[in-house]
Amino acid sequence: MNKQKDSKHISLWIPNSLYKECNIYQIRHGIKTRSEYVKNALEFYNVYLSREESTDYINKQILNRMEEMLDSLENRIGRQMFKLIVESAKICRILFDGLELDMDDFDALHEQCIKEAKHLNGAITFPSSMRGKKLAELYEEE
Repeated sequence: MNKQKDSKHISLWIPNSLYKECNIYQIRHGIKTRSEYVKNALEFYNVYLSREESTDYINKQILNRMEEMLDSLENRIGRQMFKLIVESAKICRILFDGLELDMDDFDALHEQCIKEAKHLNGAITFPSSMRGKKLAELYEEE
């Protein structure tokens, strides 16, 4: 009788096909009453729904953390690129002043470097004319 005090009686309409399927599983798994079967099914479904909600929460937490990490990485890459640009500008300035280049030569070199960068598509390699030569051979040519 104690079970009835802690329980709620409900009526339930389900399709005949589902009812027959429930009877098969009830017998197969040794569940004694339909009430026990429905209780087990509801408990299982409640756990399923709670896990789905927690998964959504966890996914949001992971997504937020990944966004933080990407923002941090973006800032770090930006700072490194700035340092690289400053160093490159210093080298260019030293070469420009030291070789006493005029602006037309510098502009031509700039255009040539843009074309080469587009051709390489970001992959830095030795020019094909330099491939296969040893360093000693390159120094001998100078």
